[in-house]
Amino acid sequence: MAWMHPDWEDVECGQISSLCGNPDTGHEGDDWPRVVVLHLSAEEFDLFDHNPVEYARDKNLFPGQPIMWMADCAKPPLGIGIPRAVPGTAWTVTIIHARPSSAASAAVPDESQFDAD
Repeated sequence: MAWMHPDWEDVECGQISSLCGNPDTGHEGDDWPRVVVLHLSAEEFDLFDHNPVEYARDKNLFPGQPIMWMADCAKPPLGIGIPRAVPGTAWTVTIIHARPSSAASAAVPDESQFDAD
């Protein structure tokens, strides 16, 4: 199977690719889990990371069944030998929304923006 890049849609918060359903019209049918991939600026990522549930609700990322609970966003750990994102780095965030209204998310910084330390 050939690798296909997602179609990115420009939205207020950055860019979004919904892998299940349509973010504008909601998710019809029984297509679970629902997945959204976001490309966020550093400022938008800070807003997301501060309160992922509120961010998902405010941006209406999952219309039809909002997220009620989400674990903290998983990010690369801090440690010796692990590159850190420099300030101002954009992030790619994946949110997996499962029943009943719970979600998990993970984020990685743009690969071109690492601190050599």
